Amino acid sequence: MEMFAGTGTGISLKESGNVTVVELSANLRGVSLNRAAVFPGEGETLYDCWSSALRLVVENGFSMERVVVGIPAVRTFQRTLSFPFTGRRRINQVLPSELEGEIPIPSDESVSDFIPFTMDKHGCKGVAVACEQELLREVLKVLPAGISPAAIQTDALGLAAASVFGGIRDGGILYCSEGEAIAVGLASGRPVAIRRRRLAGEPTGELNNLVDMTTGLLAEGGELLLACGSLLEPMLAAFNEAGVSRVKTARDWAVFNESDFSVSGEAGQYLPALGLALRALGRRESLPFDLRQGPFKPENILTGLKEAGFRTAILAGLVVLLGAGYLWGDYTAAKDEYQTYAGTLKSSFQMMFPDARIVNVVAQMEEKISTLQKKAADYAGFSGRTALSVMADLGRAIPSDLDLKLNELSLDSGRLRLEGTAPSFDVIDRIKSALDKSGKFKDVKVQNARVGADPSKVSFRLQMEVL
Repeated sequence: MEMFAGTGTGISLKESGNVTVVELSANLRGVSLNRAAVFPGEGETLYDCWSSALRLVVENGFSMERVVVGIPAVRTFQRTLSFPFTGRRRINQVLPSELEGEIPIPSDESVSDFIPFTMDKHGCKGVAVACEQELLREVLKVLPAGISPAAIQTDALGLAAASVFGGIRDGGILYCSEGEAIAVGLASGRPVAIRRRRLAGEPTGELNNLVDMTTGLLAEGGELLLACGSLLEPMLAAFNEAGVSRVKTARDWAVFNESDFSVSGEAGQYLPALGLALRALGRRESLPFDLRQGPFKPENILTGLKEAGFRTAILAGLVVLLGAGYLWGDYTAAKDEYQTYAGTLKSSFQMMFPDARIVNVVAQMEEKISTLQKKAADYAGFSGRTALSVMADLGRAIPSDLDLKLNELSLDSGRLRLEGTAPSFDVIDRIKSALDKSGKFKDVKVQNARVGADPSKVSFRLQMEVL
């Protein structure tokens, strides 16, 4: 729901260590720019740089009443997913398990949220964005005292919101800054694709790659918004050569030109923070995306009230039933006894399985008990082997002539996980085949295998059962 009054501040944390900030005001007449600035960061680590820059933000008087923070998109992981339902709460419940094995970090060490691209009666399709919990933890640490962000997004989502705000409905945007480039495709005023790329060395050497990355997101005849700083002129020439003629920039936007505040530098550099500020204002151009999930999810003060009210309602119901029992004699007494038994069974089921939705408590209890009995039988058959004996079996099973480097070995409840590097995918297949034939392991699966920054090395993860 669009808000008609208030102030919102967008803070975009840059991969270079700098921080870009935009403060907006909204009223019945629309949105206006209060101020915008880029603050340089200083320090030994990226977090030190962000911390020093954020102190300057506060010292310069930017409003911290309602803030949305954007982390660099290049520090996130993206996966395209489809769901047979559209509810945001339900999607976030299953999202961590859907990403397990799809991103190079375990689900219990990541936080994620989902951006729906298309939605219909059959479900939705979109992109899941995840990052390491450590990144989010450090970002929350470097925020000045007293600042509680309304949401934590990425600079890519800020770009998408700013593009729609600027009038791009069918087309896309390419944004370049020190260390990263982001391209977002838009259709009917909604993002339909997000690409990001780290920039190393001389940026002009990346022109063709960036043009290819962006044109692949544009619908035929779509508009392109360019925010590329010093690369703007060579980018305009490169896209013109590629046949993209409908190109615009942010320098003519009313929000910048009609402001009492004079914006320094190219207007396009402020677009990510502008979009984040729109999210802080609750504008419809922004997306309901927030990486503060799992252990970082803000507590809802209404939750405790709802739980107390629910318990009160149950107690009131029991009192009514007991009163009816005295009035209706033996028949109602028997009915009360059954209700008490059913209530006890239901309460016990809720205590043991708090996340389960109760439909038929007896049938569900039987199913859960059967599942637990099966797991207990499986655990009873576990040999209890030590990590040393497992490592010995690995040494005997894997051929000694393979060039293999193991970075991590994890053994938990009979499940073994290996992470390392090999010179090729063929070597990984030979390792899996050798483990399958050893007789010491079963259900050997290659969960993840990809070429990293070094093209001569393939990172992999294997998971298996230890016999």
